[in-house]
Formats: sequence, C-alpha cells, structure tokens
Amino acid sequence: MTEIVHGSDRRAVEPELIVDHSFSAKPKPADRYRDFYEKLTEYVNRISGPAEALEPSVTARTFGVVEERDAGSVFRYTENASALAGIAALTPTLAVRKVAIIGTGGTGAYVLDLLAKTPVEEIHLYDGDEFLQHNAFRAPGAASLTQLRGRPSKVAYFLGMYDPMRRGIIPHPEYIDRRVSFGARDGEAGDEYEKNIQIAELNALNAVMAVIKWKKLCGFYVDLEREGHSAYIIEGNGLVSDDQGESQ
Repeated sequence: MTEIVHGSDRRAVEPELIVDHSFSAKPKPADRYRDFYEKLTEYVNRISGPAEALEPSVTARTFGVVEERDAGSVFRYTENASALAGIAALTPTLAVRKVAIIGTGGTGAYVLDLLAKTPVEEIHLYDGDEFLQHNAFRAPGAASLTQLRGRPSKVAYFLGMYDPMRRGIIPHPEYIDRRVSFGARDGEAGDEYEKNIQIAELNALNAVMAVIKWKKLCGFYVDLEREGHSAYIIEGNGLVSDDQGESQ
C-alpha cells in the first residue's frame, strides 16, 4: 500500500501516543474529504481491505469500549451518543450542578434512568422505602431474586444499578418533610391518586414528559408554549398544555 505512504518519522501526538508513519489518500479531483467520517472510513477500508480479502470475518470496526479519561466527567466510559446524533454542542446545557429526585418507586425511577445519561454533576435520590417485589414490576431494569430478598433501600438499589455507568448519584434513604397534596379541594371530584394506581408505561411516560420539560428549561429544546402543566389523555390519545408562561 505504498500509494498512501506520506512519510515516516517518530513523533508524539499525545504524551502516551507515539506514531511512526503517516498516510495521505486525498480523493480526486476534489482533493479533500467531505468530513472526518469519510476520511476515517476511507483509511479503514484501504488498510483492512487486504486482510478481509484473505479472511472475510475480520473487521477493524470492533466498537471497543473507550474508558473516560477526563477526570472531570461524570461518566465512567466516553459518552459518544451525542456526537453520533450531532448534538454534542447542546449537551453541555444539561451539565447542571445538582438535581434532586423525590421518590424513586415509579415515575422517579424512570426520571433517574433518563437523567443518568446526561452530564448532571450530582443526582440526589430521596426515598425512605425499601425496594420490594411489587416495585420490580414498575421500575426500569430487572431485579434479581437475590436483590429482592436482600430488601435494599430503593435509593441503594438504584445507586447499584447506575453507578457502573456514572459517578455523582447520591442516595438519601430518608423521606423529606415538605409535601405536595394531591387531595381534592372542597367541591371538587375525588382524589385520583388516592389508590396509588401506578402502571409502568404511564410512570415512564410521565417521566419522559418531565425530563423533556426540564431540558426545555435548560435550553436544550426550544420551548414555544412554555407550559407549566401537561396532561396526556389516554382514551383520546391527546396531549394538552396549560399554565403557559409569557412567550419569548
């Protein structure tokens, strides 16, 4: 493959990355690549092609896991989803200092699942309950028999689930003493939340809507309606917004 040889000299690209050879294979007649992806894949095809001709099963595209080298990152391995989706420039808008999730049994667990994939520095979990068998059927993931028999606190269980992926999840196995009442006011209909009816897909949908709104507040998404409340109507498959703020 001498046609792509550009030069041979030892130099340090980074302190621990030394190269001995360089290559050049600019396309003709443009004499340039459209982007870095086209350039890289061209070199991969040229260099791996002869090997694949001898053994079709070999590949240079191993999708090897890259451990995060940035000590300031919350992730234990490199977050490359943003770059693949072309939203890397927007992701830093979500790097807020702290977020608290109050209650992790149903909707809160799905909120955690979504927030754990963002660069929030600290995610504080507040819940004084244990993670029991019925919780396993309306929470992300799949708890084992061993885990359920151990009766972990909910916050400890979810810390164990997401700690392999990221740092900064801080469990608080306790209740908070501020309270939002879901009870009916005088003259209103009964309390829909009285029986604690929770269904996994509705928990998840509620979490998705909450996280989308949070990302709007962070500037990640455009927010034209600036609604303070949204409701999904199951039987009519409708989404309504209420309590709109001033347009910007």
